Amino acid sequence: MSAIHILHYSLIVGTCFVSHYAVAQNNTVGQAPWSVRLMGGIYESEGRVEVFYDNQWGSICDSLWSIEDANVVCRQLNYSGADLALVAGQYDEGQGVVLFSNMECNGMESNLSTCKYDLVDVTHCDHSRDAGAVCTSQGSLRLAGGSVPGEGRVEILGESGDWGTICDDGWDKTDAGVACRQLGYPDALEAIVNVGYPNTQPVFGSGSGPILLDGLHCESEKRHLRDCRVTKQWGIHDCTHGEDAGIKCDMGLTRLVDGDFDDEGRVEVYYGGKWGKICSTNWTIDDAHVACRELGFPLGARNTKIFEGGDGPFLLDDMKCQGVETHLADCESLGWANNQNCDANLNYGAGVVCNDPSAVVRLLSGSSSYEGVVQYQNRSELGLICDPDWSDKEADVTCRQLGYQYGRSEKPVSLGPLSGTIFYLDYHCNGTEEQIGDCVYTVKSNDVQCNPDHIAQVFCGPPIDFDLRMVGSDFTEQGRLEVFLKGEWGYVAAGYYSSIDRDTVCRHLGYAGAFYTYTTEFARSSRPILIDDISCGDNDMKITDCYILELSGPHSTQQERDEVSALCFPYAS
Repeated sequence: MSAIHILHYSLIVGTCFVSHYAVAQNNTVGQAPWSVRLMGGIYESEGRVEVFYDNQWGSICDSLWSIEDANVVCRQLNYSGADLALVAGQYDEGQGVVLFSNMECNGMESNLSTCKYDLVDVTHCDHSRDAGAVCTSQGSLRLAGGSVPGEGRVEILGESGDWGTICDDGWDKTDAGVACRQLGYPDALEAIVNVGYPNTQPVFGSGSGPILLDGLHCESEKRHLRDCRVTKQWGIHDCTHGEDAGIKCDMGLTRLVDGDFDDEGRVEVYYGGKWGKICSTNWTIDDAHVACRELGFPLGARNTKIFEGGDGPFLLDDMKCQGVETHLADCESLGWANNQNCDANLNYGAGVVCNDPSAVVRLLSGSSSYEGVVQYQNRSELGLICDPDWSDKEADVTCRQLGYQYGRSEKPVSLGPLSGTIFYLDYHCNGTEEQIGDCVYTVKSNDVQCNPDHIAQVFCGPPIDFDLRMVGSDFTEQGRLEVFLKGEWGYVAAGYYSSIDRDTVCRHLGYAGAFYTYTTEFARSSRPILIDDISCGDNDMKITDCYILELSGPHSTQQERDEVSALCFPYAS
């Protein structure tokens, strides 16, 4: 298995069960070329892909169907290439047999017959999973002048083969939505018009080709801009390039559905022009962490959960995220639409409950990352909790919210005079809550300054992978750095360890940053090297955020004298 990547111009899905594929992958040596055709589309350049094989026309199951496969089909039909590879029977269902599945072209073949594929004899891949293609032709779109993918000046391919622009007269979000979906995005965020014309230039610059469309009026269900009504014929307009229309498309290819709150729900991914589910078999907290961070929850997931509903296909199965990936598409899986473990008719899918940033909890100023002062975010304001009755129950809930098995109310940090934001709260947890924000509490009077002994602190356990601690010093804010990984403690070798890396280490431990120069030597250990090298960015909060994190192997070249150490300074209180 390998990582999969969502390509905005490559749209693929399907739920064929490979356990029912009766014939192994083909041997392409001596294979006669196949004829192909597109059926069921509005235009001859789009439709359901059908192949003439064994004296009959049949369709292709969309399991693993890709833009590379669609490119081969379109070039066979004398187009320059494909705009989209579509899935899940988006054109009228075929009437013949489903001939092939798991088509794997590299995009350079001259005929589908030379690609890898599986023959289908008996399969649960019916015509609702027919693969489709949209070939590059008159009406195809591209974006120009944008600084990031998914935005730009809309350019449309004319009948003569020239790319032209669209006048922004009447251009609105409905028109932009059709354009974005035609380009492979779920929807539009914004329709861009030059409201200051003629005194300002278009946001994405002026085009140089012909102006091909003016007075466009789309309905949301349209597949293509050229399906929409226009007040003028192609090439007829009363505009200048100062009025070229632009769009910003929705780049969010993951969403939560059917949860009671915004931070929970069934995880759905957008691929092949369809929103679909993820099979819950082998769905783990590491997968959930990746999904939540992709959705904008920086602390990842509180837990996994199954959510009923959803009539889309299963698009992903057997996820194997490590928990540090940026997108679900970066994780290992069986591949797009290669669903082996969930019946297509199941009325539920993998879901998550994410850590809402409005209920952020982290631990400050301990000698390890699993102990310290509890910092809580209440309605976007960060502060400490003053609770004279803070007990093991509150500590246990707090630690489980952070991913640990248990917690105890202890005082690992010595506190001096207090300042800054203090929440005067008296919590009454029963110990079964999933996060501290679920506990019953009362707001106490802040007329009297909080006693430092009443500031909530915890000790969590047991350690989890990539927990850090500083040892060899009598002070919590300094020491030799050790990391917990795969059930043991070991040290981090310095390598090219920089001041930025020290800052990240200290932030991981709940401090504001690191002092860059110090000469203190700390006692050595006989523990193994677990991390050979680390290289972090300016804003990384944990070592797992760093873009280089090399785990040690049996042939590490690092020596004990290369052990990383740090001297941290706390957040201002």
